[in-house]
Amino acid sequence: MRTNFEHLRKYPELLADATEAEESLVEEIELEREMSRQSGRTFADAKCMAKRKNAGNKLRQVLEGLLEILCNLYGIEFKAHDLFENMKRMESAGIFNKKSIDNLHIIRKIGNKCSHKQGRPGKEEVRRMYELMYQESYKIVTFYLKEETITAYKQGNKKSGGHSAYSSKPQNSGQNYNTKQESNSGAAGAWLLVGAAFLIIVFFLMGI
Repeated sequence: MRTNFEHLRKYPELLADATEAEESLVEEIELEREMSRQSGRTFADAKCMAKRKNAGNKLRQVLEGLLEILCNLYGIEFKAHDLFENMKRMESAGIFNKKSIDNLHIIRKIGNKCSHKQGRPGKEEVRRMYELMYQESYKIVTFYLKEETITAYKQGNKKSGGHSAYSSKPQNSGQNYNTKQESNSGAAGAWLLVGAAFLIIVFFLMGI
């Protein structure tokens, strides 16, 4: 199966998790389609929930893996098994802009619901999580993990005496992303639309 997360090709474990999440969402759609034709809805509902939760867990693992890579490259202490704390540290260091931080918290919260035994995430929640994870992972790989971005951050951090990088203009690497990517916004936007439209197209074809 071709995946929308090809930009993670450099990180095989993360690509595998993202691909499994994608497959689980497609399988959930197929199950829902079968549910409308057959009896035994309770059993089918349980199977759909299992697929949905697996997708959310895998997407959360992708986020955790990307944050660990970012922390290591940017010289930020990484705290294992504490996604909230690591996001807080990245935000304090000025790595992401506010929009990305907000999106990552949405991913984290839905991921928490998926990881808890009693959690029952809605299908629209997990599909939204998928779209945001595609969007933010694409930005992370194509900008935040670029050597020139990391170098600029470290140079800005040194000049500011160890405080948040980009304390001068631009204020943070997230803002720098918006400026630096402006000339490529057409191409990048097209790829983001492809990813965001993936499930919508599948839903339409499946008649969901």
